[in-house]
Amino acid sequence: MLLPGYHDRKALFADMSALRIVALYVTVLTASALRPLAAQRIRCEVFMPDSVTHAAGIVVEALDARRAIVARALSGARGEFDLAMPAAGVFTVRALRIGFRPTVAAAIDARLGEVAVLRIVLEGRRAVLAAVSVRSDNVCGVRPDSGRLTSQLWEQISSALAATQLAASMRSVRASWTVFERSTAVRGGRVLSEKQSTRSGQTRSPFVSLSPDSLARHGYIAQDRDGFTYYAPDADVLLSESFAALHCFRVEPAPAAHAGWVGLGFSPRPDSPNRYDVEGVLWIERASAELRSLTFRYTGQPRSYADAGVGGDIDFVRLGNGSWIVSRWEIRTPR
Repeated sequence: MLLPGYHDRKALFADMSALRIVALYVTVLTASALRPLAAQRIRCEVFMPDSVTHAAGIVVEALDARRAIVARALSGARGEFDLAMPAAGVFTVRALRIGFRPTVAAAIDARLGEVAVLRIVLEGRRAVLAAVSVRSDNVCGVRPDSGRLTSQLWEQISSALAATQLAASMRSVRASWTVFERSTAVRGGRVLSEKQSTRSGQTRSPFVSLSPDSLARHGYIAQDRDGFTYYAPDADVLLSESFAALHCFRVEPAPAAHAGWVGLGFSPRPDSPNRYDVEGVLWIERASAELRSLTFRYTGQPRSYADAGVGGDIDFVRLGNGSWIVSRWEIRTPR
């Protein structure tokens, strides 16, 4: 991931006596929403199961006859949203609420030049995530199958990722962020140098990654005459079809420090192209089904790099309005 205006992110494959750690912490101050316009739209209000309370921060998706997602929106403070449809037709609309099973509304006909109106009352069926003690078998090349625990995990994770993605694309956020850059010794972790800077301003996201298609083609480590540049996956990448096509998914048991978590692990397919890739785990809390963090490392490097912790961590946080943001990310590269 690259910070806007921040380009000193290169590290050479040489004698790896130190790790360079770049971390970012984000504090959201205010936000203002932007609305899409289209020739045909679905306008809707989302309510909690009591049919009275408006539901904010709910991801709403429109699916075509092939069950492909053609439009997404995030409900506002009063549960309202507009879905800009790519074409006229009959669509199924579903609402995704973290910690609960999806609510599927009746099919709706979006006609050219018209605005279809829909009212969704969320169902109250909680998502129950079982505890696991060992890794599950891999599901490769596609999103996890329905009915499996991998599918239940992905259902909750994708809801939070989609909310993060929509919040970044639909809202201009007033935020402050602090960047820490630290060099540590590989052996013992002794800090060799450290600096930090704080910035603020209006932004859709304080960091960006390369496009999913670019990473799928060229990998997560780019080389030029000056050395190597490391990239990390973001919500756009993790939700992309190209990422699903090139990776296997599995259930991971809780880490020692968080007994109430369960993870959806991913790694490159055995037959995926020969390139620098990423493997890691998306961790969610079983009780609330909320996404907590992503831990990843780079593949295709010398074993000593992986042993030294070359990779990264991304933390997610849910805001009071129901939307999600990345609150911290860290990337560790060899120096």
